[in-house]
Amino acid sequence: LEQAINRLEADTSGADPWARLEPLMADSLKLVPSKLSPDRSERMLAGSRYPPECVRWLVADNGGTMVLAPLLLGRRPDILYVRNLFERNASLLRRYPGRSVYLLKPANGDAQPRFTPLSADSILNQK
Repeated sequence: LEQAINRLEADTSGADPWARLEPLMADSLKLVPSKLSPDRSERMLAGSRYPPECVRWLVADNGGTMVLAPLLLGRRPDILYVRNLFERNASLLRRYPGRSVYLLKPANGDAQPRFTPLSADSILNQK
């Protein structure tokens, strides 16, 4: 999915993006749980190999992940909850200027998550 989205972002043909993603659903019944990720909901095609950018996501996931759905129930319009988008973080910050940025991570197995402030400037200036 990540690779397909990257191809769509680079495509300037104007083709319908939803139609371009539809073939990915053809194999959805062949998905199996990933043995490479701590995320129990992650699925992959049996026998497929993860490309380098997906391996990077797995390494980040091994540092701990948080399910965002409960946070969305707060429905606060002043807070935007998103996952780490790596290279796309800068475009997200440009879309929502002036927002404070925090990383939400589990606190060493503790049930209480921890918000760690991040510098928006450092994200915007990453290369």
